[in-house]
Amino acid sequence: MSSATSSTDLLAPTAIVAPFVRDATTWLSYFACFYLFSIQASVGPAMPYVRSERGLNYTVAGLHVTAVAMRAAPFAPGMPAQARHRRGMKLATLFWLLFATAALSGAGEWCISYWGADFLYEVADTSKRVAAAMLSLFSIGVTLGRLAGRSLVRKVTPSHLLIISFLVAISGLPFFWLAPWIAVRLSGLFVFGLGKATSIRPFHRSPSICCPITSMSPFRICRSPAM
Repeated sequence: MSSATSSTDLLAPTAIVAPFVRDATTWLSYFACFYLFSIQASVGPAMPYVRSERGLNYTVAGLHVTAVAMRAAPFAPGMPAQARHRRGMKLATLFWLLFATAALSGAGEWCISYWGADFLYEVADTSKRVAAAMLSLFSIGVTLGRLAGRSLVRKVTPSHLLIISFLVAISGLPFFWLAPWIAVRLSGLFVFGLGKATSIRPFHRSPSICCPITSMSPFRICRSPAM
């Protein structure tokens, strides 16, 4: 790979991608994913009740959360033939940077989903019912952010959108974490969800970021050992 190619250039599309058409199977997949994630996220509002009634500490309660996540995670057997053919290729540093970013981004979202209500109950001195209900502000922020991301991803470059989304999320987190007033905490929770929602959108622009062995990817993310 040429040294003159910057990391920003690697995020720039190099081919025209055909419009994505949502058929019946696609919508069914959307519904299945929504149903699955709803089941996973429902554990979060219940955590204050579960820990209190069962006397669980954070370690044991965390194992319950992990068990739910592992039960829902799909594991596909084997490796695609194309992946086996190109498994010897060396991945660019940018891929690993984006991989770590995506992993931390997903971890942040699910940490708030699972532990946000318990945090509000323990630290913000709210009732269990209020804590469980107020966690919905995070989900509302995520939903609105992802709806807005549909248009933003077509108007803003992936690298800029990634930076903007993280700046929005980071600006809300300290208020949720440290503010002495519950209203400010909840505002920070909403803003964090709003910014967090669009942090994954830049990765949707490139199949190669999620699956770097895809030969039809419009992004240059892989390089051979000789490059």
